[in-house]
Amino acid sequence: MSETTTTETGTTTPLSSTTTDTGGAEKPFYETFAKEAVRTSPAVQRYKTVEDLAEGYVSLEKRFGIEPERRLDLPNSPDDKEGWAAVWKKLGAPDKAEGYAFELAKDASDADKALVSDFQKTAHDMGMPKAMAEGAMKWWDGQVKAAVDAQAAAFESARATGEAALRKEWGEAFDQRGREIGKLLADYATPTLKAELDGKLGNHPELSMFFGKLIDRMAEGGATPRSGEAAGDVGKLTPAQAAGEARKMEAHPAFRDKSHAEHNAIVAKRSEYLAQAS
Repeated sequence: MSETTTTETGTTTPLSSTTTDTGGAEKPFYETFAKEAVRTSPAVQRYKTVEDLAEGYVSLEKRFGIEPERRLDLPNSPDDKEGWAAVWKKLGAPDKAEGYAFELAKDASDADKALVSDFQKTAHDMGMPKAMAEGAMKWWDGQVKAAVDAQAAAFESARATGEAALRKEWGEAFDQRGREIGKLLADYATPTLKAELDGKLGNHPELSMFFGKLIDRMAEGGATPRSGEAAGDVGKLTPAQAAGEARKMEAHPAFRDKSHAEHNAIVAKRSEYLAQAS
């Protein structure tokens, strides 16, 4: 006979590996189970007693290391939307798209706000956990900021390079040249072109040089003062202009005639022009 124990409700549970039927034959404890699938399962039949079965269950739970309610039951099909929704929710997906905490800059444009709103909806439809979606958005913000900063740095570098080229081209007349081009833009340019170029010559060095040459050509016809003759900046010429003036001094009759009354003045003037041209 098998040993048994009786619970408070009166249920008798076999503790040994067998039970005894009316004919005296001993049977395994699982033979008394009502459900056939459980009774005939090899996973159950390998245990000799109910206590062994209980011990095996406890060991199995320890092996997985989590409580049953913390388990993830993965759906059998990728089309099981409800099943996957339950999985994503356990992993931290919010109930609504608005549950994601995305931070926007105070000066965010309407386009930026619309983009974030679309991402919220897409992330929720995909079941992205809150931390994952917010991390992805933070990464994207960092990438955009880095790209904007890099673009600004490249723009500033190009402006500085352009300004250096203009300073080399115009020499001491750089500031005066800038005022002349500013006046030219004020007189003839459209508001859009003026806003793009005025005070930003380094951004467009080749166009600025073109304007400088245009101003010189206009000055020859008397249309506008040449560089160094306006706004009280007499004597400030571009290197090219100074070299041209030096050649004019060399062509003056007094330059080679030491007995000429203007000889010394012409030689001195030529030296000034050559200094500006260098």
